[in-house]
Amino acid sequence: MLHAVAQCDASTADIILTEIMYNPCELGDGSGQGSDTDFEFIEIYNRGASGIDIAGWSFTGVTYTFPVGTSLDPGQYALIGRDIGQLAACGTCLRGEFTGNLTNGGETVTLDDCNGNQVFSVTYK
Repeated sequence: MLHAVAQCDASTADIILTEIMYNPCELGDGSGQGSDTDFEFIEIYNRGASGIDIAGWSFTGVTYTFPVGTSLDPGQYALIGRDIGQLAACGTCLRGEFTGNLTNGGETVTLDDCNGNQVFSVTYK
């Protein structure tokens, strides 16, 4: 039996948080295109000069772990969202769907690498 194992990359300082959309507006056009929580997302960015393997990296605040084989090239964004069907227009940066939701009143969101080392932690209010 084979098991894929994520190898952590040491370049965690090059991965930064670029956006937390915790309270998106609802579409008031009668289109029925979901509630405001459907459009919640978190976006990260590789500001470094090398690709970084982010397989096994995980968020808390919402629940999501990047699957084996996930990496970010230099200058590339990755977006995880509450409802990937609603966020499909975001294009190729969409990486997956988290569970839970981003509290409108504020909370702490943390990204840890596959060894459990904190990449960043941010509290929004």
